[in-house]
Amino acid sequence: AKWNGGAMDGWVVAEGGATTAIQYYKPEQHIYHLKLAKAFAIADHNFCAQIGPTLPNRLYLWSGTSGWDYLTPATTTDSLPYNNPSLTAPPPSLTWPTMADLLDAAGLPWKCYSVADGSVPSAIGAFNPLIFFPSILENPAKLARATADIGEFFADLTAGTLPAVSWIVTEATVSEHPPAPPDMGQLLAARIVEEMMASSAWDSSVLFLTYDEGGGYFEHVAPTILENVPATLPDAGQAVGPAFRVPLFIVSPWARAGTVYKPASDHTSILQFIERAFSTKSNPVFLPTIAPARRDLYSLVHAFDFSQTPLMPALPTAKQLIAQANLDVLTLNADRTVADCSTTWPSWLLPLLGA
Repeated sequence: AKWNGGAMDGWVVAEGGATTAIQYYKPEQHIYHLKLAKAFAIADHNFCAQIGPTLPNRLYLWSGTSGWDYLTPATTTDSLPYNNPSLTAPPPSLTWPTMADLLDAAGLPWKCYSVADGSVPSAIGAFNPLIFFPSILENPAKLARATADIGEFFADLTAGTLPAVSWIVTEATVSEHPPAPPDMGQLLAARIVEEMMASSAWDSSVLFLTYDEGGGYFEHVAPTILENVPATLPDAGQAVGPAFRVPLFIVSPWARAGTVYKPASDHTSILQFIERAFSTKSNPVFLPTIAPARRDLYSLVHAFDFSQTPLMPALPTAKQLIAQANLDVLTLNADRTVADCSTTWPSWLLPLLGA
């Protein structure tokens, strides 16, 4: 409804007439994001992968496709197990290859860290797509890597054992997804960047900070549809994506500081960057699920200048942002309830942020 065939005029209608769909945040409400964008690089025309919700887009982020089944009629969409997964039912079995599978085949280590308890129901609730693939779910060693606790990320950084590729899946409170305020997500991002910059991994790393899907707030830039539902499937010919723009921060000592990149990219661009970073002639890393048309999208490789002096900008720390949030933004009352979004500081959050 929001896309409306490319007219981009369905935002208020899709939100039930709520004019909040055409509101926006000011820079001072995104203190950390603003400083991060100026210190490193951002992609201005980065799109989520398809016109759809969280989980199909995350499937694109990990595997280059969503399987398209989410496009079934609206009366049955929510019954699709990987569109609205049950925490009690077994997760669905998806059989196409993921980037994790390719890295395993190439002998390259990977982990998926999450703000969760490591259980399968918790991973489903956090929309961790890796557990929907039997190649990972039914392999205890791989499942442990796919559901690693976020604390392991910081421990691996300190120990110098961070794998070649890492994913970090946030919990709802720190995801910036409504009703959680942006400040919660900024706190986690600040801690991750702070720890990375202090680690031995910094000079050989890049952090792609992005969002799975766009929705709620209006957008005026219509995406160029590059992929449609195959003729052999229901809803053949309907638009898959790319869909709406989502932010993408490119955080690295080699990022071109303060640069805004205009070439079109989407979630598969990150996968294509991984392919180019780790492929060799004798050991190529190539994900066959990425649609050929998407391979014309920007692979992000030109966002870096390896001849420059490595970046080490001064940024607000998580502790500083917590203090600011307590004073000005979250308006905590006596029982530490966040008044403007009806959530609370969970017990794990402050230790996670090093506070």
